[in-house]
This record gives sequence, C-alpha cells and structure tokens, in this order.
Amino acid sequence: MSTNLFYFGLFLTPEYTSLFFQNFVLGLFSIISIAFPVYFLIKNSFYKSGIKIDHFTLFSLGYIYFWVTPLLAKLYYKGYFKGILIAGKNHQLSYGNIQEIFVLINLLYFAFCIGEKISKTSISKNSEIKHLDVILYLYFLILIVLFFFNIDKIKLGFHYQNENIFAKGSLISLNIYAVILHHLKYINSDISVKQYFLNKYFYFVLIITLLVAYFGHRTWIVITVFSYLVMYCYKYKNIRYGILLIFIFLGCLYIAAIPMIRTGQFDKINYTSLKFVFLFDSVGLSLGLDWFWLNNTISLFGNPTILVSKIFDIAPSLVFPEKHKLFASFGELGIDVISPLGGMHNLVNLLVHFGLIGTTLFFFGLPFLIKFLMSKALFRGAAITLSALVAIPMFRDFDNFFIKQFLQMCILMPIIYAIISMGIDKLFKILTQRGKQTVK
Repeated sequence: MSTNLFYFGLFLTPEYTSLFFQNFVLGLFSIISIAFPVYFLIKNSFYKSGIKIDHFTLFSLGYIYFWVTPLLAKLYYKGYFKGILIAGKNHQLSYGNIQEIFVLINLLYFAFCIGEKISKTSISKNSEIKHLDVILYLYFLILIVLFFFNIDKIKLGFHYQNENIFAKGSLISLNIYAVILHHLKYINSDISVKQYFLNKYFYFVLIITLLVAYFGHRTWIVITVFSYLVMYCYKYKNIRYGILLIFIFLGCLYIAAIPMIRTGQFDKINYTSLKFVFLFDSVGLSLGLDWFWLNNTISLFGNPTILVSKIFDIAPSLVFPEKHKLFASFGELGIDVISPLGGMHNLVNLLVHFGLIGTTLFFFGLPFLIKFLMSKALFRGAAITLSALVAIPMFRDFDNFFIKQFLQMCILMPIIYAIISMGIDKLFKILTQRGKQTVK
C-alpha cells in the first residue's frame, strides 16, 4: 500500500472480494465523484436567469477534469487512452489504489464545499487607485522591448520555440498582469459593460492575448476568458445558458484543435482526435500522481521546505538569474516523483508540502481566502483573476500557482500599484507646492 492512512483498498483485493464487488464499489465511487459536484454546481451556480461563473464553479470543473476524469479513464477507457497509459505501465494503479484516490479527492472536494458554504463575503467601500495609466504604459513599453529584442527569434505559426522569449513566461506573465490591471481599474467603477471593454486597458489585454494565442498557449487564453466571465457575473448579471453553450463549444474546440494545428496535423482533425487531445492533459498529468502514490508514503503532516524555498522565484530572472539553485528538491526530501507533460499534479505538491491534514485545511480555507480578497477594493481585481486561475494552473502546477500567480501577481503587485499611486500623488503635491512658492 502507498499510504498508512487509507486501508480501504484492502477490501478491493481479490483475497477479500469478488470481481463483481470490486466493480460495484468502484462504480459507486465513480458516480459519487461526478454526482456530487454536479449537484453542488446546480445548487450554487445555476439560476433561472443563467449560470453564475465564480471560483466555486471553476474549481468544480477543474476537480472533474483533472481529478475525476483520469480515474474514469483508467477504469473504463483503457483502450481509448492506451497510448498514454502504456507510458505509465510501470506504475499502473490497482483497484485498491484507485479507490484510495477516490476517497481522497472526495474528501478534499467536500472540504472545499464546506468552506464555501460557511464563508461569507463582506464588501468594503470602493476606492479608486489613481495613476494606473502609468503602469499600463510601462507594460506597453515592456512588450515593445520584448518584441524588439526577440524579433529575429519569432517563428511564424503556432510552433513552440525554446529560444523564443514569447513562448516562455514573459508574455504569459504580462498577459496576467494586464488582466489584473484592467480589472483593478474598472471593477470598482459604476460603468456599463460597453465602457468596461471599450478602453485602452482592454485593448492592451486583447493585443497580448492575441500574441499568446498566436504562440499556441491554450491555458492562458482560457484563463483570460474565464476571468472576464467571472467579472461579468460578479459586476453585471449571470450568463444565459445559450451563450454559455456557445462558449463551451468554442472553448473545447479551441483547446483540442490548437495542438494539432501547431503540429500541422490538419488532416487528422476529427471528433475522435479532438476528444482525445482535450482529455490528454488530465490523463497524462495523472501519471505523476500514480507514480507518487505507489512509491511514497502519505503523512498526516507535510514538509513545506520546497514551497518555502521557491519564494525566491518572485525575484526577476534578470536580477537573480541563478535563483533556481536555491530551490529545494523532492530528492533532497527522499521523495520519488516524476513530472509528465512538464507539469506536476497538484495533489503531489500539496501532500508533500502540507500532508493530508494540511491539504484538507487548504481546500477548506480556499473559499475564505478568495472571498476575503474579493471584499477588499485593492485586491478585488486580483480576486477575479484568482477565481479563474483555480480552474487550471492550480491543478497543473501548484508551486508556480502559489508563488508566482497568487503571492506575486495577486497579492504583491496590487500593493505595489497602490504604493506607486501614493508616490505619484505625493510627487504631484510637492511639485504643486513648489510651483505656488515660485509664483509668490
């Protein structure tokens, strides 16, 4: 067994049960793992006027896609995902292992739902952060500089190029910064939907988003769209079901088709291939959890050394290029992990950092955190974006999500914006006073 905390798998071994009973129990877990999020989504997010897109809705969808879908694939669609699962043949889960994971993910989802139920949102008085235009122009200058110094490295098409800075984190980070800045500028203003979008802040977001789309980064296009859906539901009204269906269809088509377009496989685009590509990330990423589950012991309490060491990742790479050398590794802690598809399953990160109890408390406290940020005018724009980030990045790479996207982008940067705003205000006052003294 992979853990000293879950002995449920004992009752699914051939020595104790028949094959019929094993399949019955696993089928029951499969139904529960889908039925409960669907029930809570209908209860909390569906209204006569339409659906409310918020952190709860998006987390629930991420839970189904990244946690439940891979288990269902391993139970019922082995042939369909044969290519992926063969890659993990040396660490295939037993029925007992799958049941253990079912128990864990349901426990964590229930903890999140309980936190969502008892947490409250209190809205503070709206306050405007002035001089955000300065930040916008600075970001635009950064975009021009990045483009100018990398013009010879930019390749036409959707192909990922390692040497191309636009295919790395710079453009993606700038995209998220621009989205947060746009929300921060207008989320507390009494303006129409048209005014929210017809302005230079959104135009800048649109430019960067098109560049991100050009280089084939599907995740961040989806996150940008999610953030505006969350904003729309928060500030204006719920989204009509017909419009939602259009968004879902176009979103699924975009996510599934882009990898095949990038690789030039136009002739292979069909329903079967699109469905396979759409589910590839979640099933492939789950191989990392499988390996971790079979080769490590899960404890009640974790060791956050790795996560704490990555706080240095906040420092800009240009200023601190060797920062990665300060990061602690799983190997140093005696933990055996793999990173399929270049990402780390978030349950691996969380169980290592916080253990079973800490991970449960994290998901219980997540709704409190998002609602607290939403209640503060300074962080409301960041909370809108954070609500979108919990749908995908939190599941695919928790450490990067927590350090870069949560701490740096959603907490630190709004504070810096406020400090810059106050500094400019103070500078204007000093210049005004000197001007008056000169006149006298």
